[in-house]
Amino acid sequence: MAPLFITVLSVPILKEKVGIHRWAAVVVGLIGVLIIIRPGSDFWHFISIMPLLGALFFALFQILTRLLSGTEKTHTTLFYTGLGGLFWSSLIVPFVWVAPSQIHVLVFLATGTLGALAHLCMINAFDFAEASLLAPYNYTKLLWVAVFGYLVFGDIPSFEMWIGSGIIASAGLYVLYRERKHSIVKE
Repeated sequence: MAPLFITVLSVPILKEKVGIHRWAAVVVGLIGVLIIIRPGSDFWHFISIMPLLGALFFALFQILTRLLSGTEKTHTTLFYTGLGGLFWSSLIVPFVWVAPSQIHVLVFLATGTLGALAHLCMINAFDFAEASLLAPYNYTKLLWVAVFGYLVFGDIPSFEMWIGSGIIASAGLYVLYRERKHSIVKE
């Protein structure tokens, strides 16, 4: 849902003009996601609202990053968003703290480093493209989850996962094709 939220929020907050092709790519990508997660009648339990809220806040995070990328230096944006994330994630620490083992410390450091690098790439991407253009590419995370799920846990993706992933990849490639075609016409 995050790419849909990003596209929707990019219009009033960032004043982006989102054309029919980007909207179509977001909707097609969402259809691919729905094929993968196969929501049933049990989908709208309270627990299902948490990922939806997570997607909304992730979309706001990306929208705010886009706003900051236009006025702040890359490393300043990276520092303050990291500091904000540290603050919010630390609120729960007093209630759940358990001393980490050495392997947990290494995993936390690796996760933090990779997260910071990913955020740095995202900030740089926003210097070159609108949030609504980049939004459909968030769907590719599902493909990476499938690959790493197999490599790390031996989880074999379902038939629906392959179909949904193909649809998601097609939506992203379509946006790439349209933007490339559009930029060639401008030149």
